[in-house]
Amino acid sequence: MKEEKAYLDSNSLSEDLTSIFPRRCQGYLKVLLFFIQKYLEDPSQIFSAYTVEKEVLGISRARPILERLVRKGFLLVFDYNGISYYGLNTENHAVKKLLNFFKEL
Repeated sequence: MKEEKAYLDSNSLSEDLTSIFPRRCQGYLKVLLFFIQKYLEDPSQIFSAYTVEKEVLGISRARPILERLVRKGFLLVFDYNGISYYGLNTENHAVKKLLNFFKEL
């Protein structure tokens, strides 16, 4: 697991992947990779939109991105005391494939 963490922490994968997508799509990939990285570190982690905005570089308005990823089934929403938190939907087929990919690195 340390090797996976080190690879993802280098940001080289994130930068390489986002560079092949149009600029308007890069935020979605950055947020998704953020959730995958955090899931590999600790599967129980969930994050507020504010936390995602602060943690993911170049994302100033995460809510629309998070809501689209929820609609597409990549993320789940958890409401606690009126605050929405987001976590990776590990039941989603594409998410499972991505997690397996990163675990094999």
